[in-house]
Amino acid sequence: MKFVSLVGLCLLLSESVLAAYSGTPQVPMKIDNCYQISSAEELYGFAKIMNEMDAGGQSKESVCAKLVADIVVNNNVLEGDSLNGDGSDFIPWTPIANFTGVFDGQNHTISGLYYKNTETFASAGFILTVTGTSEKDYSIVRNVGIVDSYFYGDLYVGGIVALARNLTLENVFHKGTVVGSTGVGGLVGLSSMNGTFLNSYNEGVVKGYERPNSIYPAMYIGGVAGYIHTGKNLVRNCYNIAQIDPSGSYVGGIVGIVGKETDLTIENSFNTVKLYNALLSGLVGYVDATANLTTNNSFNKGTNSGEFERTDASFSNGELAVMLHYGFKGEVWGQNVGTDPYPILSGFVKGYSGEVTLYDVKLHTFDGDTAEYVQQYLKGVGTTLQVPLRQNYLFGGWYSDSDFSGNAVTKILASDAGSKEFFAKWLKTLEKKDGCYEISSGEDLYVFAAIVNGNDGFTQERTACGRLTANIVVNKNVLDEKGNLNSAGSSTFKTWTPIGPFSGTFDGQGHYISGLYYNDSKKDQIGLFGYVSGSSENPGIIENVGLVDSYINSHDDAGTLIGKATGYVYVKNSYSTSTIKGGTFTGGLVGYENGHALTISNSYFAGNVAGYQCVGGMLGGSYGNEQVKFINSFNTKQGFVGYVKNKKDSSVIVVHSYAPSSSGYGETSVKLEQFKDGSVASALHNYSSTDVDGSVWGQNVGVDLYPVLNVNFDAELFKVSKAAFHYNDDSITDEVMNYVEGVPEYIKNPSVQNKIFVGWYNNKSFDGSVVHPINAETKGDMEFYAKWISIREPETEDECYVIKTVDDLYSFAAIVNGANGMSKQERACAKQVADITVNKDFLKPDGTLKFSDDDLVVWTPIQNFRGTFDGQGHTINGLFYASSYVVGVGLFANLKGDVEGDGAVVKNVGIVQSYLKSSGQAGAIAGTVEGNVLLEGVFNSSIISAGLAGGLVGLVKQNGHLLVRNVFNIGSVRSGDDVSVGGLVGKINSGSFVRIVNSFNGMVLSNGNSNLINCNSDSLCKVEHSYYLSLDSVESVGSAATQLEFADGSIAKALREYDSDEIDGSMWGQNIGVDSYPNLTGEINISGAPVIPSYPGDAPESSSSENPESSPSDEVDPDSSSATDGLDFQLKKIPVVSIYTFKNEIFVDEFDGFVTVFDVNGKLLSKSYSNGTARIKVNRPGTYIVMAGKRMWKVLLKR
Repeated sequence: MKFVSLVGLCLLLSESVLAAYSGTPQVPMKIDNCYQISSAEELYGFAKIMNEMDAGGQSKESVCAKLVADIVVNNNVLEGDSLNGDGSDFIPWTPIANFTGVFDGQNHTISGLYYKNTETFASAGFILTVTGTSEKDYSIVRNVGIVDSYFYGDLYVGGIVALARNLTLENVFHKGTVVGSTGVGGLVGLSSMNGTFLNSYNEGVVKGYERPNSIYPAMYIGGVAGYIHTGKNLVRNCYNIAQIDPSGSYVGGIVGIVGKETDLTIENSFNTVKLYNALLSGLVGYVDATANLTTNNSFNKGTNSGEFERTDASFSNGELAVMLHYGFKGEVWGQNVGTDPYPILSGFVKGYSGEVTLYDVKLHTFDGDTAEYVQQYLKGVGTTLQVPLRQNYLFGGWYSDSDFSGNAVTKILASDAGSKEFFAKWLKTLEKKDGCYEISSGEDLYVFAAIVNGNDGFTQERTACGRLTANIVVNKNVLDEKGNLNSAGSSTFKTWTPIGPFSGTFDGQGHYISGLYYNDSKKDQIGLFGYVSGSSENPGIIENVGLVDSYINSHDDAGTLIGKATGYVYVKNSYSTSTIKGGTFTGGLVGYENGHALTISNSYFAGNVAGYQCVGGMLGGSYGNEQVKFINSFNTKQGFVGYVKNKKDSSVIVVHSYAPSSSGYGETSVKLEQFKDGSVASALHNYSSTDVDGSVWGQNVGVDLYPVLNVNFDAELFKVSKAAFHYNDDSITDEVMNYVEGVPEYIKNPSVQNKIFVGWYNNKSFDGSVVHPINAETKGDMEFYAKWISIREPETEDECYVIKTVDDLYSFAAIVNGANGMSKQERACAKQVADITVNKDFLKPDGTLKFSDDDLVVWTPIQNFRGTFDGQGHTINGLFYASSYVVGVGLFANLKGDVEGDGAVVKNVGIVQSYLKSSGQAGAIAGTVEGNVLLEGVFNSSIISAGLAGGLVGLVKQNGHLLVRNVFNIGSVRSGDDVSVGGLVGKINSGSFVRIVNSFNGMVLSNGNSNLINCNSDSLCKVEHSYYLSLDSVESVGSAATQLEFADGSIAKALREYDSDEIDGSMWGQNIGVDSYPNLTGEINISGAPVIPSYPGDAPESSSSENPESSPSDEVDPDSSSATDGLDFQLKKIPVVSIYTFKNEIFVDEFDGFVTVFDVNGKLLSKSYSNGTARIKVNRPGTYIVMAGKRMWKVLLKR
């Protein structure tokens, strides 16, 4: 009895031991140069041999290893689907770091592997990396199962292999748990280059986790493979029934993601896990737009039976097993219906009660073909016909007749019945003439694409030369008369295969290609050429070709001629009248340019273009690294370019080119009628330069709706004159160009080192205004002269630069910025001795620009200024800066005083009639302020628009200490953010401080407020004796003042009388009757009644001459001094204008002109024009201010 108890105790102790491996590796023996692994010790020994060879750099091009027994390393690694405990009780696995060769499990299993690596980018799996020696010589892992095992890593985790290149995985399975953040698969984490997965499955758990401190979730997670990337890949007879974490990105039952430029075929496979965000009902998480995915007879478990889905019943009752078993090479599939809940790889289907009817399939390819093809199909299911391979031939499709009549077929349909016979059509490779492939038919065009692309059967020739010898028709009537897809015939259209990558020359020799058809909105880089690249020595060239009656619908990088261009690419004498649809970067001719130099000359687009974003008539978008050129070209739809990422002056150059509207890069806008009447054709025809001859252009006016290529043209129909351009600089040669009278020309602004171009003038003395050299009204021979701002060191006085001209101002900016060859002087001193105007009269009354950006002289904001700028009471007029790419914008980009010691000082200067715009921070004086800064006696009456906008300063940065005294803003300050705008200062960062003394803001801001500063904390700001415009129900720091109090001198008097030890208010003044606001003139004068500013557009203008229904009441005495209560002077007597009220109306008689009504807070209520009598309705009784011209009355309305 005691003996029995002792035996029981020993058995319990034995079962509690989790590790079956002794911990001592042993070298496995070799038979026929193949390692024979029979124990856990020998498995560790084999891993050690492989890893030591790898560490020592020893060659192991082909290693053979076989399992000769089941192997157990640890017991009970998993408890359910999770790790049993924390893993400390297990002997960790040492993964085989790199393996090349054949690992054959001989149908044995490896159990109890435990490996956890928490390092960033760590991989995990039974084998970390398997590499085949070439695309033809794969490494092989076969006939092995990994069970009760746990692998935890970060980047690439697989139950069998973490990372594979050129791998064949055959007859393997996994029943463990894999955990990772990126590239996690039940069998393989990442399969790169070429991968083949045959007769294998995953029943384990696949989990993803979000990497710490990452903004990305787990991604690329699949039941068989997490990530398949590049090359040609096959998944056949595989399945996944494992639990997969659905919370990550790109999660699929078979494959998580199919990467760029990857071919993947999935056939005779299934997944049982429902993943609602995956593609193909759950088989694949994501397919890159440049990848090609083919599926055949593969399904996910779902609620319906469809192309990629089968019901639970189909999985359990044998229906799916039969479909798989009789699929191509599907004999491995089986199921014991009633026992197996889903198909398995048993090879026999038992207990299926449904009908099984098979029909023969006979495929004729070519003599000597040894490849295997489908030989039967199942009734009600059908099958896909494989694409055969023949060296130097392009497969042209399967045909039911040997004469290849009728339409090609790709599959036998589920509705088909009876035996089938098909014949393969072959397109032979092209012949070369003078080094170029000659293309005379649509079939030849497809063969040329196969040659360039390196399709199966062809050696890739990226630099091939192709030449059309005839017009090519691929499909007929692809587009209807409006340019839309002819959907009625689209089912029979042959799909185009874009050419590329291409780096050769394609010469259409004046011929066209008609009827290309491509309709897949998930694919990138689509066009006649998908991808074209070149070098400066060997550019990619597309020339002398047209594309007509063609339809392309794709995803990103879509263009009718070229989807994507990189490097040196030239499009010459070419055109398209086809339809292109895409996503991002869709262009009429080219979708996207990302390289050194794309040049399009003597070319046009006259088709339809549409896309999601970045859409252009010629080019969808450019990265902007180097230069895109358009020369002597046009499009009839819209501006040339949709978007340029890194925009700079040299990013896009447009020369002598036309469009109905401009994208802002230099194309000339012309009327559609000028395309029709031959005037644009004449302009194009008469262009000539070293590289471009415009004589190729012509037009049959009255027949052609726009200019065309290679057509005779009577160029004398339109008068051609000459325009001479004098650059007034020795570094640029004067030019003379021909122009067609009536056709405008865009003339790009010239550029000279150490000079800034102001504009063109029609006289040597630069009298008058800047002119647009050639517009629709220009006639006769003309001469134009370039005016410049010269950058040179200004005169100095008392160690301060003297600023008296525009040249001085820009030169001072260059000195502080260290630009234009100047030595940087951030602490420079400047004294302004005259008013300066940079751009004259360039703003409309509503604050928008009268001219385009190219017509204005752009200001260069002064950066990191630490010195003193004294305007000495002068103004700077007409600064212009508008860019989304600059942070700080103002007279100064940023003022940067020392935190302790000397600060930056700007004083006694006004910024008037200027326009300063930025996506970052902007203020009339400075975009940003940091350190100690003083602003005194400065003001703004300009347009300020920015993310953080202030009348004077956009943003005070951390550790900024800004003192503002005797300043004001009466300009327009705009921001898209309601809390980032202020009349004087836009925003204050924590740790900074702003003090505002004896100042005011008299304008309403874009957020509807009129605050001096966006601040509500005494620790950040202090406002003393300063005023803001009073608005209904809006309070701010400082004192509220009505519009009338600003206009009648009340605020000017208060500011002027302010006096303290550090501030003298005597600089304040106002000319009442002329000035609507106080200013810094130092005197208060009276010239008339207070002038309250009107706001054009704030109220609709109307006129009324109706007579009042009753006698006047409450007539106001115009001699009343109520408008100037509190001042020590009286207004002069003003001629009487008859004003009276009745009920809810105010009447103004004996006055011709605008009549404006305000409430007592200065809010505009009405503006109307009086032809002798005005009648204004108001909503309620009260006191109102009535303004007739510049005269003002206070009116009491009673009921």
